[in-house]
Amino acid sequence: QIQSIIDRPLHDHKVPGLGILTMDERDQWAHFRSMLKAHDAQNRTALDAIDSALLVVCLDSSVPQGWNERSQALLHGSTSNLSNRWFDKFQVISDPSGTLGVNFEHSYADGLAWNRWLAEVWYSMQGIESPEGWSPLPR
Repeated sequence: QIQSIIDRPLHDHKVPGLGILTMDERDQWAHFRSMLKAHDAQNRTALDAIDSALLVVCLDSSVPQGWNERSQALLHGSTSNLSNRWFDKFQVISDPSGTLGVNFEHSYADGLAWNRWLAEVWYSMQGIESPEGWSPLPR
């Protein structure tokens, strides 16, 4: 499914995507969100689907140049990818070079739990067993 998204032609985003509203002040975003859901059943269905997801995957179309640009892209997005963020959710962000990063709003989840998840993913991707005592399940 991800490959089909990657293969889609890029659209000229003269109008920012809906995700940019998640950057707004909480009460303002809640107001816009309520209006969108009340206005249209398709909006309500789409927002409910996003709400029920554990995380969102953000596929950036450009590779940041240098650590400063990469940090900006992961922390708050850049002008080229603001439409590709959803700040209400845990975001796994990838660029064409294969670099991964994460961004999440901290009020609903402790960073330690996500850090642990990332460590487990990293060990699994390397084909290495997690250090003893790390496994959440008995071996």
